[in-house]
Amino acid sequence: MSNIKLILTILLVLITNFLLSILLVTYFFDDKSRSIKNSTFVSYDTYYVSKEKQVKIFCIILTSKNNHLARAIHQKNTWVKRCDNYIFGSGEENKALPAIKACHSDFYHNSFCKFRNTIKWAWKNNGDKYDWYIKLDDDSYVIMENLRAFLSKQNESIPEYHGLKRMDYPRQGDTKFAQGGAGYVMSKETVKLLVEKGLDSSKYCSQMDTLPDDVEVARCLEKLGIKFNSSVDRKNKDLFNEEAPESLASIFNKNINDVLSNNSNETVISSALDKVSDYPISFHRIRNQNMYVLEYFFYRAKVVNKDTPIDQIYKQMN
Repeated sequence: MSNIKLILTILLVLITNFLLSILLVTYFFDDKSRSIKNSTFVSYDTYYVSKEKQVKIFCIILTSKNNHLARAIHQKNTWVKRCDNYIFGSGEENKALPAIKACHSDFYHNSFCKFRNTIKWAWKNNGDKYDWYIKLDDDSYVIMENLRAFLSKQNESIPEYHGLKRMDYPRQGDTKFAQGGAGYVMSKETVKLLVEKGLDSSKYCSQMDTLPDDVEVARCLEKLGIKFNSSVDRKNKDLFNEEAPESLASIFNKNINDVLSNNSNETVISSALDKVSDYPISFHRIRNQNMYVLEYFFYRAKVVNKDTPIDQIYKQMN
């Protein structure tokens, strides 16, 4: 009789575990992405890497001759190696990076000139080989895994682009645009329309060189009827960031003596950290040495007995 009870107990445990496994699988594969008022919300705690959905990304980074060794090389040594392919657009060619000569001038205000010729070069040489094209500055840092997770829930065959929403000056027409340093990522369909229809036509795009790329690209795409999505996580926090991590957390912008003398400084610190998304895609204004600092903390540093949320999902699924 005791043997029968033991067998029944074991069966009950097995059935319970099986049902729990089904619930977990259902939960983790539930797609919680949704678009509301041109904002793309993504729930990353349900993200699971699919072998069938390998998002291919081409990275375009605008730089200058003076920054080839001061900035660009440090990007190449860190996060850029996780792009599926990349090119730097500069005022002077550099085969080692590599960088193409994308504009006759290397001034900052010629960024649209650099972008226009670099994206043309990238599309001519690659076309729809890549699902998405992302444009960045030479002081940007991107967590490519988070970008791929975000894009895995988007459709590269639809003309749209994503980034951090900003508004241009009223005197210039209140253009809604994706801030360039934080990066804007365009579907291959968007790039196709921009290159093959927009960039060389004054009907859609300015033919001037001395323009900020992010604002002018936004104007071009708007005239082409291409939708812009401001991208945030499910907690309504920005995924693309126009500042460095230390600038995003307000604790670092406060006088340190004020913070230390504050009896509730633990609350202040917690509030500051809560402003940053748990799954950031990009940061901007990163100094060259900090490229390696971010690389260490994101990809090498470990905490004993501490898994990331994605690690936890893997364990549940395997």
